[in-house]
Amino acid sequence: MTCMAVVALGLVLSCGLLSCGAEVVGLPSPSPTPPCEDTGNYRVCKGLDYVGDGDSGHKMDLYLPSSSSLTSLPAVVWAQGTAFHGLPYSSPGMGSAKVYPCPQLTEVGIACAAMAYRGGSWPSQHQDIRAAVRWLRGMGKQGKYGLGGKIGAHGDSSGGNMAGHIWTSGHLEDEKFGADFTRIGPFPNESAAVASAAIYWPQYHLDPDDEPACEYSAARVNPHGPASEATYSKSSKDVVKLMNGQTYLDSSTVPAYMVVGTKDTRVSPCNTVEAYAAAKAKGVDVNVTYVMGGDHGCAVRGPVWANGCTDCRGPDPDVLKVMLAFFEKHLKGTAEVVV
Repeated sequence: MTCMAVVALGLVLSCGLLSCGAEVVGLPSPSPTPPCEDTGNYRVCKGLDYVGDGDSGHKMDLYLPSSSSLTSLPAVVWAQGTAFHGLPYSSPGMGSAKVYPCPQLTEVGIACAAMAYRGGSWPSQHQDIRAAVRWLRGMGKQGKYGLGGKIGAHGDSSGGNMAGHIWTSGHLEDEKFGADFTRIGPFPNESAAVASAAIYWPQYHLDPDDEPACEYSAARVNPHGPASEATYSKSSKDVVKLMNGQTYLDSSTVPAYMVVGTKDTRVSPCNTVEAYAAAKAKGVDVNVTYVMGGDHGCAVRGPVWANGCTDCRGPDPDVLKVMLAFFEKHLKGTAEVVV
C-alpha cells in the first residue's frame, strides 16, 4: 500500500524508499550554503550541520578542491577513531583531518567530509555516518558545494568500524538494524550506500566479544578494550554483531582497501585479517596492506611505515599512494546513479 506524500518543513518525503512505519528524526530544511575559506591548496567549509539539530556531534568540515568551478565532485566521508567515545565538533581531534586525509584527497579532485559524531551508545555513531552520506548525496542533488559524484567512506579504529559497517550495509534499510535505529537528518529518503571504503585497523569485535586469533596475534578474550567499547555496545554481543560489517558481506559488496599494523597492541590485527579473508571468500574486490611491525595508527602517524622505516612521522607515503589510487579508481569518472 502506498503512502501519501508528507510535507515536513519544506521537505517532501515519499514512502517509496521509506517504510510507512519508520520514524524519522530531524527534518529541518537544509541551511543556505555558507561561504567557504580558500586556503590556497583547498577550500574548507566549516561547521556544516549535516543533521540540522545544532548538536555538536552533527557537524562536519567539508574540504573541497581549490577550483570553484568543479561539479559532480566525488566525496569521501572521514570518521576519525575515538575508541567509541564520540567526536564533538569542538574536539581537537577534528583538526587532524587537515593533516590527513582531507588535503591529500582534495589534491586528486575528491571532496573530503570530516565528520563529528555523537558519543553515548549504539546506534548513535552508526546513525551519524549514514546521515553524513545522505547529506552529501542530498546536497549534490541540490547543486551545492559542487558535489554530486560517487561517495566513499574512510575511517580508522572505531571509525573503521563505522566505515566497515556502511561499506557492507549502506544499501540496506535502516530498520534492519533494530527499532532504535531511526533515520536522522534532512535527507532520510536518500540512500546511505557508498561506492567503496578504506578501512584502517578497525575494531569489529569490541567488548564484550572476543577478538579472534590469527598469525599476528593470539585470541584476545574480553575485556580487551577500554570501557567505552562496552558502553557503546551496551555490553551486548548481539549489538556487536549488528555493528560488525562482516555480518552483511555478500558478493555484491563494494570494493574495500584495508590497512593494519601487525604489532597493533590496541586493536588486534586479526580483526582485519578475518574481514579480508571473509571478503575474499565472497568474491569482493578487496586489497590489504599489512604494515609489518606497525602499531595502532602506523600508516597515518608512524613511526613504522610499510617501507621498513621505524622512526618516521606522518602519513605513510606508500600506503597513502595506494589509498588515493583506490578512491580515484572507484569514485571518479562516471556520474553516480543510485536506485
